[in-house]
Amino acid sequence: MTMQRRTALLALLPLGARAQAQWSPPQLPDVTLQDQDGRAWRLAGELAAAQPIVVSFMFTSCAAACPPQTAALRELRRALDADAALREVLLLSITVDPLTDGPAQLSAYAQRYGIAAARDAGWLFLTGERAALARTWRAFGVDASIREAHPSLVWVAHAARERWTRTSALNATPELLRAVREVVA
Repeated sequence: MTMQRRTALLALLPLGARAQAQWSPPQLPDVTLQDQDGRAWRLAGELAAAQPIVVSFMFTSCAAACPPQTAALRELRRALDADAALREVLLLSITVDPLTDGPAQLSAYAQRYGIAAARDAGWLFLTGERAALARTWRAFGVDASIREAHPSLVWVAHAARERWTRTSALNATPELLRAVREVVA
């Protein structure tokens, strides 16, 4: 990555994250993951190639960070849906517990939080084979060895434009929306 490109990417980071100058955008692995309905999707292909994405990590039996993170993302989804220019943004919630979180568990989790989980609804909950998920976790720097220790971050990307940022998933909706707008603009 050139210094100019790295500087441009760092400029997209929220002020607090700019201090983390060693952070660099993930290289999305070409893996296939399954959504809450059992449908297979290629992460680097079908899901991220053309449209902006918001990526988060969670697990369905989490009782700490995941519920407020999911609630914050639900509010973000509502805000995105209210803005015609941002409706195309796709939220991807990826499990860090593939042994427990199959499609049925992800579907039940989405229903519990009142989330319409589907590609055309703008939000997918993803699981898959451990090897595919491990490649995904590594790409995002997520240590899933202790599922409770997964980061409460969201990565916002428009891979086709090579624009990325990340911020806390627990930020208020206006802050999350600002991060999305910065990447999509």
